[in-house]
Amino acid sequence: MGRAVPRRLRFVFGALALVACGPAAPTRGTVLGDGVAEAWFEVRANATDLVPVRVVFPSDEAGVPRARAARGLVFIQGGLVAEGRYVWLARALAARGVVVALPRHVADLAILSAENGRAAGGLLRDGPGLLAGAVHPEHVAVAGHSLGAVVAGKLMLGADFTSVSYLAGYPEASDVAALSAQRGPALAIAGTADCTAKLPDVRGSLSGLGPLRLIELEGVTHYQFTDSDAQDVSSGCVPGVALDTAHRLIADALFDFIGARP
Repeated sequence: MGRAVPRRLRFVFGALALVACGPAAPTRGTVLGDGVAEAWFEVRANATDLVPVRVVFPSDEAGVPRARAARGLVFIQGGLVAEGRYVWLARALAARGVVVALPRHVADLAILSAENGRAAGGLLRDGPGLLAGAVHPEHVAVAGHSLGAVVAGKLMLGADFTSVSYLAGYPEASDVAALSAQRGPALAIAGTADCTAKLPDVRGSLSGLGPLRLIELEGVTHYQFTDSDAQDVSSGCVPGVALDTAHRLIADALFDFIGARP
């Protein structure tokens, strides 16, 4: 007869089995309008962390994805900025056929839980529930705003993503050499009126990074990458363009890059 499994090991095996059993994936989403819907998923990161992920996708009237093998994007929020403040961008991209995952992070600081972004990428590639077959597993990109751009660069180094986009931000200096050696497609979008990630700083931080395309948007400020530029205005950073104009420029630039990827 085999030896009995010690009680401590039985407890460990039981805990691991419980962790592996995540919540059921939704089979339809909530329609937001304009052929776009959203749904909430929960995925595991670091073996034990349960991570909420908002997924915005092109949808039919029943909240079911209308695209198959579409391009996917994991978007990483800026520091102390809730992921919901980028739903405007996710909706703009989803209306053009991109499935966008917005993972939450501890204290709205992605740098504290970078693995959440990797788990969100796995969610898009594995396609549970309504996502089954919705995203091509080899066409999942990553992008990040401000401090989220630092995390996006680190995620790109894991070779899990096809391309990386830095919005009003740039990768950590210690990652630049590795990212350049990797030679993955990269985009940077910067606002000429950004008072936080100032254009000279962005240019300087990206100078050793290649290959990379830098798009400079005239009059766009730092928080116009989110759903409101009130924080810019209150700090005396005056936008040179209206928020809806900035949103159109940002969405167009990001989609043109993602859509051009092989």
